[in-house]
Amino acid sequence: MNVDTSTPTGLMRARDLGIIHSGLMDIIYSPEFGFTAKTIFSPENQASVFFLFRDPVERSISIWEHSQEKLSGMKLEEYIKLGNIEKNPLTRLILQKHGVELHNEDKYRAMEIIRRKVLVGLTSRLEESLERFRRFYGWPDWTDCVNKIIASDHELKNTLEVQYKGPAWSVIAHENDYDMELYEYATVLFDEQASLVEQEP
Repeated sequence: MNVDTSTPTGLMRARDLGIIHSGLMDIIYSPEFGFTAKTIFSPENQASVFFLFRDPVERSISIWEHSQEKLSGMKLEEYIKLGNIEKNPLTRLILQKHGVELHNEDKYRAMEIIRRKVLVGLTSRLEESLERFRRFYGWPDWTDCVNKIIASDHELKNTLEVQYKGPAWSVIAHENDYDMELYEYATVLFDEQASLVEQEP
C-alpha cells in the first residue's frame, strides 16, 4: 500500500483506504502526532505511540541547516531575525493547535498526553532509546541499522554544539519556551519509563 503518512493529506488518504483495517501495517511513522491520532485511530482501533524527542534548539538549527540551498547561505542570526524560527511546533503538533496563541494550560495538557500515551525516546540517548523500543515491542535484533543511525546522529550533534552554541541558541530557546519545558519533562519520563522494559538476561 503506497501511502505518505508524513502529511495531513496523506494521512486522510490512508484513512480513506482503510489502512488500519487492512492488517498490512504494524508501524505508522508520522511527524503529525495529533493529526494522526485524530484521523487514523479510534476507540475501536487504538495505537501504542513511541516518540523520539529532540532538543528544540537543535531541531530548529537542523531545519535551518537543511534549508541552506534555498536560503542562499543565509547566516543563522539573520535567519532568526527574519522570524523564520518556528515557535513551539511540538506543543502545537501534539495539541493540534496552530495559528493561535499558546498558554500555560496548553503546555500542561501536552505534558499529560505524553505521560499517558507515549513511550518516550530521546535523541540525546539514542542507542538506549532504540533498544528500549525494540524490547518493548518485541522487534528482532537490528544492530546494523541502529549503528548507522547512531553514527549519523553523533556527527550532526557535534557540528551543532561546536558551531552554534552561543547567543543564537538562547534566542531560539526563548522562542520555544513551551517546547523546551516539554522536552525537559520528556527527559524525566524517559528515566521513569525504564521499568516498563524488562532487562534481557
